[in-house]
Amino acid sequence: MQFQFIGRVGKQVAKDLLNWRGFAVHAASIETSGSRGLSNASTPIELVAVDMEENSLKEGDVYTINCKMIGSNKAELNQLHFTSAARMHLGDGDDFLQRSNDTFVNKVAVTAYGTIVSKFQTDEDWGMGVYPLIVTLKSADMDPVSQIVVEWLSKHHVLPRPNGKNPNEIFNVGQKVQISGMVMGYDNTDFMWHSEVSSIAICKGQIPGARVMMEREFQRNPRNALNAHRYQGFVRRYNAKHGDPQRIRLMNKGGVGAWRGRQIVERKQ
Repeated sequence: MQFQFIGRVGKQVAKDLLNWRGFAVHAASIETSGSRGLSNASTPIELVAVDMEENSLKEGDVYTINCKMIGSNKAELNQLHFTSAARMHLGDGDDFLQRSNDTFVNKVAVTAYGTIVSKFQTDEDWGMGVYPLIVTLKSADMDPVSQIVVEWLSKHHVLPRPNGKNPNEIFNVGQKVQISGMVMGYDNTDFMWHSEVSSIAICKGQIPGARVMMEREFQRNPRNALNAHRYQGFVRRYNAKHGDPQRIRLMNKGGVGAWRGRQIVERKQ
């Protein structure tokens, strides 16, 4: 899960085990407004630099950092891991806020890949009769500190699109998806991040009826059994319309290998 963090960096935190392994840890927080902007919150996190010497951050300054977030679903701070190539220093915090005349609320972008383990249609009206679908995603990644693959859950709010299909009919439990959006909050009960989804892509699925259509096509000719060359029948029909007679004869007699062998012999001659 990738977080595009933006905000002010706090003081460096002394953690003996991480420091001994060469990691530098800085305190920070992610500002969110919750669903419909009704519950502002500041969720503390830890920015973990892979190389302590090259990734020193200045306390109080503003940075934007592309991080790998490792969740835990436990009552502990989530860690955002980054390298020096993934950060940009935006300057002093007070000066930055005066120039931009904005806040850091709901400014952290998230991209998550995982498996849908549950979904439900919420009864919370977001206005104009819009009820989002909340998808629970299970993600897995290697923890840079422990070098162990860990899994965690996160929740993502999918809003129906105008004149679009109902998300509840599109996304199913068990599908692998990639979700992009903005972090909108953190659940201190389930210890899950929540996001408002801007785009979601299904990464693995099946085309309904595709297998049945393929079997029917091959079963029309008894010689084209499913355990035979799957595309030989299609090649023959194509050559009958577009190929030359010699190629059709060789293909029908010995398949693709006969035609390719004839081509090799002709080249050598």
